[in-house]
Amino acid sequence: MATMTRKTRPLWITVLLILLCVVADLAAWIPHIENFEGTDQEALVMGLMGLFSFATWILLPFALHHSRRERNIHEEYPGHPVVLIAALLVLVLGGFRPLSLSVLVVLISIISRGRLRWSLAGTAVFVASCVTVISVPYIRMNIFDPFGYVFYGSLFLIVAWITGSVRAQRRQREVTLVSLAELNEDQLRSREERARLEERNRIARDIHDSLSHRLSLISVYAGGLSYRKDAGPERVAEAAGTIQSEAKAAVEDLRGVIKALRVDDRVDPRASIEEHIERARAAGTKVRYVKGDVDKLSTLAAHTLGRAVQEGLTNARKYAPGKKVTLTVENEEDKVRVTMQNKKVAHQPESGGGNGLLGLEERARLAGGTFTVLDDASTFTWVLELPEEAHA
Repeated sequence: MATMTRKTRPLWITVLLILLCVVADLAAWIPHIENFEGTDQEALVMGLMGLFSFATWILLPFALHHSRRERNIHEEYPGHPVVLIAALLVLVLGGFRPLSLSVLVVLISIISRGRLRWSLAGTAVFVASCVTVISVPYIRMNIFDPFGYVFYGSLFLIVAWITGSVRAQRRQREVTLVSLAELNEDQLRSREERARLEERNRIARDIHDSLSHRLSLISVYAGGLSYRKDAGPERVAEAAGTIQSEAKAAVEDLRGVIKALRVDDRVDPRASIEEHIERARAAGTKVRYVKGDVDKLSTLAAHTLGRAVQEGLTNARKYAPGKKVTLTVENEEDKVRVTMQNKKVAHQPESGGGNGLLGLEERARLAGGTFTVLDDASTFTWVLELPEEAHA
């Protein structure tokens, strides 16, 4: 499925956005340090405080790669470690401003990524910040009493966990639906390919019958000429003309058979591995490819290899969305060994029955090779071994 991938944002832009958010958040906290109430600067200071707070709320989703425009449904959501560091940096300051909306934005952002490690890290840092401020009165600046810190901090955590968990579940549903849609498209493409192949085979059978009939006529007329020594010139010329016309028609039928059975020019068996990998990467699948030599494979074996790679990448996208796939091609004496492996996800979709894997096992057997599935609790692996041609 040809899906456009977005360019990765340069790291320096992320760092700059994070610094701007931190500076704006600190600037919004200044009125709590200096008392401007009743002074001429009160309106200006409060206006700047609101402006800095608003700027922080706007920039934070972009700084944390949380905006919908930048999200890629195919990629794992947690993102770069710099994003987590940025979130924790904002939460370190959260204890000083327990009612800051930026704290709530950051908490929701990291919890909605669906990774327990990120969520617990953010919660722990925010709680530690609040406890530190409560324990040191001169840092607290008497903005809230200890009960106020505990109450508002707990309220923020409850809201963040509920909202973040709902967003994480919704995103997981989106990933599942997109993966199923892409899988259905791949299956539809496979059915169309099988239908074209069946139609080509039907045409080839029909032409084969016609070709057999013409060759039989040529044999009969040629045999008649060899036995009829007394045939006149007219009979000989007539028989020769029939043989010539049937021979020409047989050649045309033979060309039709070859054309009907010819593999689609758009599919090069020996280049299909790279094509399938590029197509999978375009759809968002992370693929690590260790290249080997497949030039010595027979045409049937090369087709089997291409089909195995296509089926394997499709299954990985369906049953392990977002997980990295490792494809290794190794050359051993007189055979090629292909291994595909990926980590499993916590909750896998129901299996479609394994017909694709059974088909690969049968294809490998017909090509003189073997297809083996190695399935354990954490990883899914299949191994395809195909013989090389004796004279390449």
